[in-house]
Amino acid sequence: MPLAEAGEGEAQLWIGTLTMNGQGVESDSKAALSWFLRAAEHGQVQAKANAGALLLMGEATAEESDKAVTLLKEASEAGDVNALFNLGVIYQQGEHVAKDEAKAAACYKAASEMGHYPSQSRLGYMYAHGQGLPKDRVQAYLWLTLAAQHGIGTALNALETVVKAMSADEKAEGMALFESWRSRTVGFSGPGRLTPLPD
Repeated sequence: MPLAEAGEGEAQLWIGTLTMNGQGVESDSKAALSWFLRAAEHGQVQAKANAGALLLMGEATAEESDKAVTLLKEASEAGDVNALFNLGVIYQQGEHVAKDEAKAAACYKAASEMGHYPSQSRLGYMYAHGQGLPKDRVQAYLWLTLAAQHGIGTALNALETVVKAMSADEKAEGMALFESWRSRTVGFSGPGRLTPLPD
């Protein structure tokens, strides 16, 4: 806390996380948001992602929505997977921004390539239905399979539908792509991340 109060960005991020999760202090989303916003001013990427998500989870004013989208974009550009996912959600739903499935798919693809399972599920679904990018059962198979192997139930359901429509050649190509991705993992060690925005 002394470091956070003195303006140290990483300490502010940690205090925001602890405050959000009620670890060592009472859980308080408004206080957590304040800490995340302070940390974001010091360039803390994860704080930008968390602040953007928190702003959009509440009853955000138009000004707060704009601020949230800006923070999510900045965190996304810095490669934060949760910011990419949350930005994809709002582009896909057309809330707080103009609906743009192509931008949503681009956000999900970037996060998917970094191993983010919920993004892989959504990207696979978009490939399966040609939403925001050309319909491609092989790509749908790849991303839905990667998500399904990590317990994303909606991916498993969508995968069953895709597999039924695939030709033998498409299945072989999809399996080869999956094998090339299967061993890839993404690790993270640091302050907690917020739960992605609800659907």
